[in-house]
Amino acid sequence: MEKSKKTVELPEKWIFNGKATILLFKDGTKTVVKRTESDEYNPRLAFLTAFFQHYLANLETVEANGESIIVKVTDCGKTYSTYKKFMNICFPEYEKNWKNNESPKEGKEYKLIGKRKHEVFNELVALIQDKKTKQVYLIGEKGIKEVKKNAKD
Repeated sequence: MEKSKKTVELPEKWIFNGKATILLFKDGTKTVVKRTESDEYNPRLAFLTAFFQHYLANLETVEANGESIIVKVTDCGKTYSTYKKFMNICFPEYEKNWKNNESPKEGKEYKLIGKRKHEVFNELVALIQDKKTKQVYLIGEKGIKEVKKNAKD
């Protein structure tokens, strides 16, 4: 029995702009990845990271029917407070709202932004956001509990 092959669209255009690599697709979507100060300049790796992020990192959706999901932190020990590279690759648009070595408060409610699979521990890592300060945190899915859905903010 022959396996069916899936094809993926290549970007129409790609831009290497200092620290940022931007892929532009025919459907109007774009994917941006940024390297950190400690990352060596490697355009091939930047392109591949952005390409795979476009197709794989966006598999987890957290909003349904215009609702946002609110979670409560049940175990702040599950926080990934030093995962700057993971943050840059999986959630680059929230990088400015993330601070190294900071943890959310246990028992507090946060807005769930998204989830991505951790490549080593094979668990989902959630990005949560404080609605007042807009600060974001990375936390293992086992450290949060869904408490409610709200109308879109």
